[in-house]
Amino acid sequence: MKLSPSIAVLCLGHGLVSKSMMSETLIGRLRGALQLLNELSLLSELNSAHLHLILSGGDVKGLGVTEAYLMKEYVDLNAKSSFVGSLLTEEKSRNTLENMLYCAPYLENLECDTAHIVTSEYHLPRAMLCARTVLPKSIKCIGHATKSAHKRNSIYRPVKDRPADHNKWNLCEILDWEVNGVKCLQSALQKRKMNYVASADDINLALEEIRYLNKTYGMLFGSKE
Repeated sequence: MKLSPSIAVLCLGHGLVSKSMMSETLIGRLRGALQLLNELSLLSELNSAHLHLILSGGDVKGLGVTEAYLMKEYVDLNAKSSFVGSLLTEEKSRNTLENMLYCAPYLENLECDTAHIVTSEYHLPRAMLCARTVLPKSIKCIGHATKSAHKRNSIYRPVKDRPADHNKWNLCEILDWEVNGVKCLQSALQKRKMNYVASADDINLALEEIRYLNKTYGMLFGSKE
């Protein structure tokens, strides 16, 4: 019988700039995860909770190094001395759905009651949708948004006029991409021949959250309506 709660902070990766450099957006996610972990560590002293930090991200760009590897290097360099809890890396995932699929066994093995999911503001609606769809229902998922490096309140450009590098897209443009990712989640699950079902309510919630971000920060919906 488990006597103390088990809590995980799951920090999601982001495309690397090079084999030795993380993007500003990913560094922001890591800083947010470490700050959250410090806050939770103060609470854990009161309820004896076990804390875990999971860094999730594979070699998406084929650079020969995984996002999780560089993320761990950052933690080792900047927070290892003050780090409370266990540190784990998941280095196979290549997208948000895989982040959740491959982290699920970690969370189950750790007998986690709660998973705090840390990612960028634009990415959080889809990340939470994936979490609600594939993670065990016994795990309470809580989302935490960090500020990305994407430029705010900028003019929306058609896809054909955008740079090839997604890091150079405006926030409203990257949110446009997220809308498509949310709508395509169920088909992605079906292609993998998986029995998970993304509920209509969860999909609509994710789309509403993206619309809110667009109305707050950009031109996407205003330019199309």
